[in-house]
Amino acid sequence: MVLEFIFDQTDCRVFESYSRPGHELREFPSLDYLRESDFLESNHGRYSLCLVSRSINCDPIVEEFTLTKTGQKRQRINGPGMFQINEGQRLDTQENALNWSKFAHWNEAGAKQRSNFSDDQLEGVDWKGMRRISGQIQRHIKNKLAVAKIGTRPILPGAFTGLDDSLTLWAGPGVVRKASGRLEIFDR
Repeated sequence: MVLEFIFDQTDCRVFESYSRPGHELREFPSLDYLRESDFLESNHGRYSLCLVSRSINCDPIVEEFTLTKTGQKRQRINGPGMFQINEGQRLDTQENALNWSKFAHWNEAGAKQRSNFSDDQLEGVDWKGMRRISGQIQRHIKNKLAVAKIGTRPILPGAFTGLDDSLTLWAGPGVVRKASGRLEIFDR
């Protein structure tokens, strides 16, 4: 649902965050292309993607590195004008637990204070455009997709349905479970 909106309603280019070992980084031109690729299968059904808007004038930086154990090359994508979206995943540390999905990006002040990007790279970003696109995506998630929320965090249909099947969501200091038809935070 989130990815459908990104592909259909934004001008974002969609990349895998990290390439597969021994391969170049992939860009997904459409949701169908992403679904038909082995991307979800090779990532155990979840995703970590980087989004680059065509309108914010920021070219992605592709960095190559070598894996220590295998010596294989791998690529990752980086840049100050990039959005990152990570789908929540089941946790190995607790049975039937799911952590939160994340949508994140730099803002201008944070990037200038804490990032390692050059002044030229930071000046090339249309920060107002980033705020606009971020707002579009966040409003869609919160106002159109969310079926419930805990605090300010929206809960999307898949996670909400899973709560009926004894799934728990990790939420800061506690876990979220359904109890008597209501969502409640319990100590871990």
